[in-house]
Amino acid sequence: QSDKSVKKRLAPVDAMSQALHILLTQMPPEQISNRSCSAVLQGYGALGMGKEAEDALLKIEWMLKSPLEEGPIASSSLDVACYNSILHGYCKASKREDMHSAVKLFQAMKTETPIEINTGSSFFVIPPMPDIISYAS
Repeated sequence: QSDKSVKKRLAPVDAMSQALHILLTQMPPEQISNRSCSAVLQGYGALGMGKEAEDALLKIEWMLKSPLEEGPIASSSLDVACYNSILHGYCKASKREDMHSAVKLFQAMKTETPIEINTGSSFFVIPPMPDIISYAS
């Protein structure tokens, strides 16, 4: 492969990493909305980067966690559209392990099973219930 084709492939990945970095480090938490998070997560999903999208989602969930939250479990700060972007990314990748991850996330959404956020402390987030788009993914 030529350097040019490698750079062309890496450009969207670099753009997504930069967008996530800006969201996590430059935007005040009170200005972060489902719309801004969804834009970043949809970008990862469109590139078939489900694992990276889920990692980004969990970082965002940790950042948005209310300081008033007592205990190790909280409801998601993000809406179902953000989670659907993760499902889309896993399905677009179409590798066996990605499909397994999509099913696992979808089941967690259906049953409201807490998802662990690995931050060095035990914190879990309850994902939103799936909608019709979740089922179509």
